[in-house]
Amino acid sequence: MGNRLTEHHCGLCDKDREKRYFTASVVDGELFPYCDTCINTKYRQNVALSGKEDTGLWLTCAALDVPYINEIAQSVIKTLDDKQGAGRKPDLFKGYYSGLKNSGVNYRGFIDSNLMLDDLMPIVKDIEETTEEVEEMSPQERKQNELDWGKFEDEEYNRLNQMLADYTDGLVQIETGQMRRYRDLCKAELRKIKADESGNKAEIESAQKSIKELMSMLKIDKFEDNTKSDTDRFIDRLIWKIEETEPAEEEDREKYRDIAGYEKSFANIMRSLQNLLTGSRNYPKIPRAEE
Repeated sequence: MGNRLTEHHCGLCDKDREKRYFTASVVDGELFPYCDTCINTKYRQNVALSGKEDTGLWLTCAALDVPYINEIAQSVIKTLDDKQGAGRKPDLFKGYYSGLKNSGVNYRGFIDSNLMLDDLMPIVKDIEETTEEVEEMSPQERKQNELDWGKFEDEEYNRLNQMLADYTDGLVQIETGQMRRYRDLCKAELRKIKADESGNKAEIESAQKSIKELMSMLKIDKFEDNTKSDTDRFIDRLIWKIEETEPAEEEDREKYRDIAGYEKSFANIMRSLQNLLTGSRNYPKIPRAEE
């Protein structure tokens, strides 16, 4: 059994995980019995079972004793659909749950839901009896996973998605290029797992090198940064975006003609902003003549 002060047990994956991987209930403040990764997996299974996002969300809420409020659900679904294609599409349950908490209403539990299942899906045949049978990945899920990751086995897709969820936990919005690097990192992790199982030392070293390089590129190789606040993470994402999308790399220089030469001034503004918000002491060097 893990450390009860820092870890919580997930009833689905049957693992003791750090408490930061769990969400607190809006009903009683206690951590959910399932980790965030398993909740998202369960949600995807429910969507595959019912064929509808809102129905899959309703089933997930029922399993967690969370009220289903249709107005909040439909608003989040519409918002996420509008963001389709702009980087990663956030998980529906996480977005819905955030809206639920921000509503300011004190809920007693699932009993406060304002719609029943037959309101969302009038004809549901033996849905409770078939829930346990939904284990195999649907063709739609497999196609999306193939687009995201390339060709892997279903079990490998599950491991990759779980690693991605762990790495990006707490990041609300991720740029497309950054998400691709996170996926590369997860594939490198999977490559190392296979190498460890085979005992191939050369492959292990090669995978470790790839992991190290990718973690350095994503600026997550300094493990003390795991305790960073949301403000710190926001600043880091801004800095990463600037460093990885320099106007000088744009072949169409005419596009940036009006702001050419501003790069240094903007970098100083970002440095000052970082010092102000995070308490860092990143100051410019003063020429000796001015000291």
